[in-house]
Amino acid sequence: MEACRRTTFGLQGNGMSYPGLGSDVKAQLWRTMCCPTLANGKDCVDISSKSLNQMETLQRTLAKRCIGVPMRNHHTAILNALEIQPRKTVIRRRTMSLFSRIFKVDSQMKDICITLLVQYMLHKKLCAGTIVERLVRMEISPLEASFARPLKSS
Repeated sequence: MEACRRTTFGLQGNGMSYPGLGSDVKAQLWRTMCCPTLANGKDCVDISSKSLNQMETLQRTLAKRCIGVPMRNHHTAILNALEIQPRKTVIRRRTMSLFSRIFKVDSQMKDICITLLVQYMLHKKLCAGTIVERLVRMEISPLEASFARPLKSS
């Protein structure tokens, strides 16, 4: 989260702060430079709901600050208008993509994931902290995720 904050403030001299550039340009800069630093690697680790809420709050705060909207304004319409996805959605897509990519390569990780998947399907047993457990917690079918198409870019 600190990297995202640093990236955002680093872009202020280039027009990222209000008034600066147009909102569409700021949104594009946000999506291409700030969002990747905020979601980088979060598909590989278990994230607490508190940390996820902090990421969402940071995204809302920085996005509003960049386009010059008062902090008390509601964020949903603003983020939708700027086409900025919630971090939860991005992490969910990336986790599905990671699981799918694991099944595309013959490796020990694939063997482990197959074992975890079989345990879940046959006995409804989940091993805490694994990608299968995270998928189930996100209400994603691990079986469907294993056959999903991986993301081309994020």
